[in-house]
Amino acid sequence: MALNRGDTAINVTIELLDLGLALDDWPHHSWSARDVWAKTDLGVFTETVIHNLAHDSWHLSRGITVLVPAHGVRLLRMVPMAPM
Repeated sequence: MALNRGDTAINVTIELLDLGLALDDWPHHSWSARDVWAKTDLGVFTETVIHNLAHDSWHLSRGITVLVPAHGVRLLRMVPMAPM
């Protein structure tokens, strides 16, 4: 969950390590992310790829970044993907 108590929209980066989801600890190498309340898939990512919803673009980082509106909340569901 990403919370914004401010008066303007902000980008919030959620890192897998902050959630206790280090890739080395799991038999999976990627995760799918879904915005629960918006009912939209954000895509599949690893700890080096993020999705910026404001620009609908992908960037290198250590987590997933989401735009949180002013005084808003984003609830994400992250599911490990089976290795190919």
